[in-house]
Amino acid sequence: MLRRIDFGLASRFYRIGTSIERSAHWYYLAVAIPVILFLAMAKGPLGAHDEWSHVARAAQIAQGVVIAPVVDGMPMGDIDRNLKVLTDDLHNIHNLEPLQDWTPHYETLTWGETAPHSFNHAVYFPLLYIPQTLTVLVGRWLDASILNTLAIGSFLTGLVCVGLGTLAVRLTPVAKLPLAFILAFPMNLFLFASFSADGPLMGMAALLGAAATRLWTLDDPLKAKSVLALAILAALVVAPAKLVYAPAAAAVLAILVFHPSADWRLRGIMLVSAAATVGAALVWHGVSDAGHATFGPGDADRQMAFTLQHPGAVFSAFLTSLREHGTNYLEHMIGVLGWLDTRLMPWLYPVAWYLLGAAAAAEVLRCRQGPVLPWWLGTGVLGAVLLSLGGIFLSIYLIWTPPETADFIDGVQGRYFLPLLPLLLPLFLAVPSVPATGLGNGTRALLMTVAASLFPFFALGATFEAILRRYYY
Repeated sequence: MLRRIDFGLASRFYRIGTSIERSAHWYYLAVAIPVILFLAMAKGPLGAHDEWSHVARAAQIAQGVVIAPVVDGMPMGDIDRNLKVLTDDLHNIHNLEPLQDWTPHYETLTWGETAPHSFNHAVYFPLLYIPQTLTVLVGRWLDASILNTLAIGSFLTGLVCVGLGTLAVRLTPVAKLPLAFILAFPMNLFLFASFSADGPLMGMAALLGAAATRLWTLDDPLKAKSVLALAILAALVVAPAKLVYAPAAAAVLAILVFHPSADWRLRGIMLVSAAATVGAALVWHGVSDAGHATFGPGDADRQMAFTLQHPGAVFSAFLTSLREHGTNYLEHMIGVLGWLDTRLMPWLYPVAWYLLGAAAAAEVLRCRQGPVLPWWLGTGVLGAVLLSLGGIFLSIYLIWTPPETADFIDGVQGRYFLPLLPLLLPLFLAVPSVPATGLGNGTRALLMTVAASLFPFFALGATFEAILRRYYY
């Protein structure tokens, strides 16, 4: 009798958890679209961090310039004069003024003549600027105002990013709710609804992690040609976007070399694809001359020489940075909006991590079927992600930290870590399956229901409050 009751409860709770998982992509879409629409209309123009430089890169590509010259260490490009006027006035005069007090004076500012100017994002990977570039092209053709172009482009780019995220949530066979939560972090949604390349980068990283994880669970990954193509394409976009992401992107593809039913064709395809991922990153880094660009106050050559002479210096600086700024990194991942000058309400940061933790715990309690990822492959993926993480700190150490100093690594922002989170999805396949019991399924269903019920209030409420406080009051 008790066994039948336990089985009935287990079955009922299992259906609840399955229902939430099955609709996770619609859930994400319902949360994200209203926020994207609101941000496109309500956030300040050029309001994301370095957004003016991203707009300049999109306009540069719209003019047919894919590879920009680097002159005396400075990436160069032609910037629209009116865009430069808007940027300078915004940051020097109107930065802290309510939008309604100053934007009407710039409504007639249209796209016009250009002039040479240096900006860091001139060497950024062009495939991350497709929706932004199309918007600039149409804006120029229609002689639209810059402000209207920015609003429409932010919404269009946001839709593309949310579309990529929705497809990723739909594709992944594991951790659907945690992935939806990560993609709905206010920081991600804010970047989605802007001209920043970080939005499409995050969407492609999510697609890579989800597609590779899906392929591992299939009996014959070669039969899922579209999913396989998506995984490879996403890796070939993520890695060149920032050279430091190449190890993690390649490792996620490489796990399929060891798929239980892999034959010589699949192994060959995945080995070539993983190598091409790293190669594409190196080629773009060389072709764009990004290695010779001066992005910050540091001197990379001097700092590298200092690091080689004092190999423990960078590790000491890394530990100091984690100790002193670790909390800031975590908060930035959740959301510090604007030009990193608009924090959410303080209590929202731990709440977001608790909700994500509850969703992840529910996934761990799941009764999974299909091939399990060997522990050593999971360790390899984790090691590659940590290598990319270390690469972020090292690159910022070389570029932004003043030469021959090692107190801490200056310039690291939590948003740099966000594209690495979806690449951890395969690790859930390495977690041992939990037997289906009433207690286990009940706990899982409760965690998923509570987390899924509360998270929309966090994502929408936190973003709306922060934007209204920053730009209107």
